[in-house]
Amino acid sequence: MSLETTYLILRRSKQSEAADALSVGVSSGDATTRERCIETLAYRCDSASHRVLTRSWSQYSEAIIARLETQSHDDAAWFGSVISLLKDPTTSASDLCSACDIASRFHLTKALPRLIELARNHDAREVREAMLDGVVSLSYHWGKLARNQYAGMKPSPTLERERVGVMEQFDSTARDYQSHRSDKFIDAMLMLATWNDPVLLSICNEDTPSRQIILRRMRSSKVRGIVVLLAGYLRRKTIPESVVGVIWQRADAVFREYLLRAVSVTPSATILHHFQEFGLPECLRGGVELAEQIDRAHDASLAQAYSAAMAQNPETLLVILELIDRQWKHAAASRQCPNEQTIAAFAQSLHRCQRPSMDFWLQAMNSPLMDGDVDAPQDSLDSQSDRAARICRLLIDLSLQEDSPLAQVASDLLSELTIQQALPHFCKSSPIQRVRLGRTLIQIDGQTIAVIQDGLRHAVMQRRLEAIDFAKTLGLVDLMFEPLSTIARGDHQIVRMAATEALADAQGEASADLLRELCNAEQPSLRDAAREALQARGLHA
Repeated sequence: MSLETTYLILRRSKQSEAADALSVGVSSGDATTRERCIETLAYRCDSASHRVLTRSWSQYSEAIIARLETQSHDDAAWFGSVISLLKDPTTSASDLCSACDIASRFHLTKALPRLIELARNHDAREVREAMLDGVVSLSYHWGKLARNQYAGMKPSPTLERERVGVMEQFDSTARDYQSHRSDKFIDAMLMLATWNDPVLLSICNEDTPSRQIILRRMRSSKVRGIVVLLAGYLRRKTIPESVVGVIWQRADAVFREYLLRAVSVTPSATILHHFQEFGLPECLRGGVELAEQIDRAHDASLAQAYSAAMAQNPETLLVILELIDRQWKHAAASRQCPNEQTIAAFAQSLHRCQRPSMDFWLQAMNSPLMDGDVDAPQDSLDSQSDRAARICRLLIDLSLQEDSPLAQVASDLLSELTIQQALPHFCKSSPIQRVRLGRTLIQIDGQTIAVIQDGLRHAVMQRRLEAIDFAKTLGLVDLMFEPLSTIARGDHQIVRMAATEALADAQGEASADLLRELCNAEQPSLRDAAREALQARGLHA
């Protein structure tokens, strides 16, 4: 007779001797024999076999788990016996604790109502504590399963009714908080809950002591199941008003982690709407400093949150650009490009941002960061001008990367920074601001040269003066010699003087000849200006 046949006979036998034989095998030194005996005992239907297995738990729990963890709760009769043992008022304290541990390890959800009763009412303190630990463990597992099913799979109607029944039992426990004063009961209730639970919604919408207790745990608990529940509300179209306050006020790093997971790289329209309506949660505030602290995997999620909540704030643009810069540097170091979802998320985030005005870009020209490397140290961003300059440099750097999928959106954000917009401000700017502005425009606005040329021929005198100043500042006098010579020979006196003074910066022989010609002009002031220009170039009249 084969071993398979022997174990099959022992499983089906109704003789008590079969349980005795198998109990000897459980303590066998041979691991295979021990595991086969454990499995056979679990599938037998007599109480003696189940008692052997339960009382072997403390010594052989790992072997029992290894053999039975994949078995159906309905097929293995022992699991039903464990629940019956919990319900039996004559069960000893040690057997109750073993049964509770078994129920927790094998996720026997049908045991949860009885564990709650025992945790509240058993005479022995050690039993109550063991039962309460089991309540927390089972609630976490069942709640996680229920929320996952709620999010994407159809839950079992029977199992869901049982869970709602346990939630009602927890409701009673929460309302009777003063009698037990155990936060573990409240934690278990929240871990078991889903976002649309009638019981939880009722508590959150009532001004009662129970609500205050629930909200207190939501505000302070770092238990994973509770934090997951709280962050997951972000995906719901309707969030209880009291819960909104908790979500937007929590500032701890644990909650931030799960909130960013809920936001994800591709947040739903519902999530974006919540940020637009309620603003940026406290745990996500901190700007660039916060961006440096979070895991790089959440960069795109943080960018999505900032752009939805604070699209008009320049700080948002800086945060997003720093996150992009970090991703690009990592990609260069690892030689792995960011995935398409991440790139798309950054593009969406930048697209939501308000386009900075010319006044904002002029503010950037006050910062020495416009003269330096784009990788300026972050601790130097201690003024609005520095931050504006950092934004400007990062956007320019991004817009000039022709192979970057973000180049176009970066160019769009720079679209107010043009030569046409800059000309009216140029004469009012300081010399260093003019240089910075001019260099920037040469980089990003292909119309700069053409606009200066057109400006030198403009019918309005003020525009001609602005164009002369621009050409001089950018070292474009030789390039613009033809229109400048036309002005110097015949224009309004003020404009002729400006053109003559600008020729002091020229290098060509033609411009020197023009200055010598102007030394014989009728107007004394123009003659003086021409002589001074020649002297500045080290030439004689």
